[in-house]
Amino acid sequence: MSPEDHRMNATYRSNQGNQGSLPTMQETCNHSNQVIAPSVPDIITTDVAIIGNGPSGICLSYMLSGHWPYFNGKHHPNQYLHQRLKEQAELSILEQDLEYLSDGLEGRSSNPVSLLFDALHHPNADLGCSEPTCLEWRYNPRNKIPHVVLGKGLPGGAWQDMKNSKLTLSLRNWMEMPGLSFTEWLQENHQKEVSDDGTDDTRASFSDVSKYYTDFVEAANIKDNFLSHVHVKSVRRIKGRNINCESGENEGFSDVEQAGLENTLFEVICQHGNEGEGQPYDFKIHAKNVVLASGISDLPNKLEVPGENLPFVRYQLNDLEQAIADGEITTSSDPIVVVGAGLSAADVVLYARQKGVPVIHVVRRSVHDQAIILKQLPSAVYPEYHEVYEMMKTGGDPARGYQCYDNSEVTEIQEGKTVVITNAGHSMSIKTSMVMVMIGARPNLSYLCCNGQSLGMNPKQPISKNNPIVTDQYTNESIVSPGIYGMGALVGSNFVRFLTGGALAIVSHLTKYGYLQKMRSED
Repeated sequence: MSPEDHRMNATYRSNQGNQGSLPTMQETCNHSNQVIAPSVPDIITTDVAIIGNGPSGICLSYMLSGHWPYFNGKHHPNQYLHQRLKEQAELSILEQDLEYLSDGLEGRSSNPVSLLFDALHHPNADLGCSEPTCLEWRYNPRNKIPHVVLGKGLPGGAWQDMKNSKLTLSLRNWMEMPGLSFTEWLQENHQKEVSDDGTDDTRASFSDVSKYYTDFVEAANIKDNFLSHVHVKSVRRIKGRNINCESGENEGFSDVEQAGLENTLFEVICQHGNEGEGQPYDFKIHAKNVVLASGISDLPNKLEVPGENLPFVRYQLNDLEQAIADGEITTSSDPIVVVGAGLSAADVVLYARQKGVPVIHVVRRSVHDQAIILKQLPSAVYPEYHEVYEMMKTGGDPARGYQCYDNSEVTEIQEGKTVVITNAGHSMSIKTSMVMVMIGARPNLSYLCCNGQSLGMNPKQPISKNNPIVTDQYTNESIVSPGIYGMGALVGSNFVRFLTGGALAIVSHLTKYGYLQKMRSED
């Protein structure tokens, strides 16, 4: 580093003020929805760089800021877990042996630490119980680990793009961050009663979730950790163990002789700037660790068929909403073609039917295939998705504006808004007003060598929902690249309810490796 670089170098030490218990939302509800990033120096030096400012990045920042979970002494329904919790109740959960605490736990996640945190925060949730949490959160500024959270938009990640009245798949209390009850936030934010009768209003609207995450960052006093409107251009290791990005093989060390957490250093090159708000500029982050928490919904999956690049082929519900709002598609238009059998495809079907727009629904599988998620959802909790699945099973009725073709594929899209649908070797052409391809998405990890493929379960394939980043299940650190951590959907935790366990694992690992002891000895 040049002398000039040294003069420009800045160490990112955020949240120096009081961070005690969370204030009530009445104390913070008047804040602006814009979380303003602090002025960004040319080089930021920190311990942890978190890429992604959605729920994963938010809850990790909360713990790294000095908020630690403790057993509150309440009886846990799992007597074996309760006994283990009592053994070292004076210690934070993250200071204890997570493998020992999570031993034998079962649930809807394959990660033992996620199951542990869920069991403590939502005891017996899978049995439909709403039991009080067994956790309390204590703030100690000496427990802070310096970090920065990078996001393309405002804190909340992809939820900031979903500000509508659609309901979450998860129950509302499963969407919450540590230390702030979602139900209590709803009551204070909306000044209305929130029922707990198990009906549809136990799910949250996308708009409420989006605002809740924004409010949480403000109420928890962690907003100074966040840099919004940041595009990450590259991440490379400048100290420590080099890994061949194609083979995943260890190539030794870059410029140090021995391995060790203290000898690992990454350079993250970023571009800061929001469209229409001045000239974007580049800056660097030097971090001992990098956490990948950017989710898997950056890039839509494609059909890879001729004509898919035509302008009437779209991949987001917002595109249909805008076309209807602009009068480009009406109730008398040719039907839209919806491809896919997941929740996003069902959302498009529901919206189109609500607006009276006719729909042709193309599903690759049989509608009776057990893998179709709409078939798995209980009708009492998800009546809107049950309605779509019932239409799919019957094949629909063109006279009522819906028709489903299962065991079928779109094989070509032609000029003149024509779609070719093939079933068992037989093809037909259909006129359409828009093709909505809703067959999932994949992450954009272009800032990593070879798009991060070496980190995956199958290093020869791109990272995806079916090929997640492989991490140690008790630390969330990459198996092949020390200092790189993954959390959230990138490591297979697709629900907010379970991603908090990833934050617990990461902070526990960093703490046990002596970060805090070293920092305190330097005070």
